Amino acid sequence: MPTTLGYAEPPDSDFAAELFPSKIGGQPRWLDPTRPLTADEVLCDECAAPMAMLMQLYAPEDEPADAFHRMLYVFICRRGACHRAAAKRCMRVLRAQLPERNAVYVERDSGSGDDSDNVEWALAADVKPASLCAVCGLLGNKACSGCRKRVYCSRSHQVADWDAGHRAQCTGSGAAQGPGTGPKRPQPRLLYPEHIIASEEEPPL
Repeated sequence: MPTTLGYAEPPDSDFAAELFPSKIGGQPRWLDPTRPLTADEVLCDECAAPMAMLMQLYAPEDEPADAFHRMLYVFICRRGACHRAAAKRCMRVLRAQLPERNAVYVERDSGSGDDSDNVEWALAADVKPASLCAVCGLLGNKACSGCRKRVYCSRSHQVADWDAGHRAQCTGSGAAQGPGTGPKRPQPRLLYPEHIIASEEEPPL
């Protein structure tokens, strides 16, 4: 059986449009965008804070049929002290899968012949993605009390985003808008840097 090697590469211009990316860090790309994970599902058992996504891997399977589309998500706590405990307390691996015929994706002819490898997928027209945390990309079920526009998965991420720049942007903060007062990127310590996972088979010896 050949060995597949993975390489971390910077995102390219086409990366934002990919529906099933394998990647390291950044916010998750949910296989079913209507059902993202909640913060409670990825809390570290040591510090009780939401864990960050380390990577996601698109790993489709022909069998069983329910795993025609399959994504694996690895979450890990970024606090080093938590890793003194057993790995299962500060790491979590979760799986999402969908059959070929589902309510989320529809096939779109790529115009490249009858080869099944050329089938393209698109979100179904009636799919409405859930609101996502502005910081980490988990389910955003808590709105900013000022502007009511930005949503978060937890109180801790709302505070982090406030300190990272939303304080100056929020329409309910009373802060004046002006050059340099726009939102900054989420604090780097909360997310891992985003990279594409490029793969190829290991060459024979």
